[in-house]
Amino acid sequence: HKCHGNAQNCPSRSHPVWEMVINELDRRDDPTFDEQLAGCHLVSSCSNIADRSQFGRMLRHNFGRHFSTNRAPLGLHFHASWLKSNKGFKEELIDFIAEMIDRNDVYFVTMLQVIQWMQK
Repeated sequence: HKCHGNAQNCPSRSHPVWEMVINELDRRDDPTFDEQLAGCHLVSSCSNIADRSQFGRMLRHNFGRHFSTNRAPLGLHFHASWLKSNKGFKEELIDFIAEMIDRNDVYFVTMLQVIQWMQK
């Protein structure tokens, strides 16, 4: 997928250390409008995500970006307290996970599991 933000300076070569890149999330409320809005690395740092429906659109849009292009792992990084303090976000995340589990081509894994899979 197109590297969002960071002036298109996405990792392109191997390094001697295994690491997981945290790709920026596209946080635009309307992904069809190409505005210059910096992405966010942590879901909880996407300051414009104010309600459950925006959170759901952001999850699904970013999943689509990753799945329909190079299938780079989509990392969802946030604190549990952020889910708890934002009404409806936990339920939206549960709905999103349920949708993904219903597919037969999506997996939820830890970073360690991804690295172990790449090493094989």
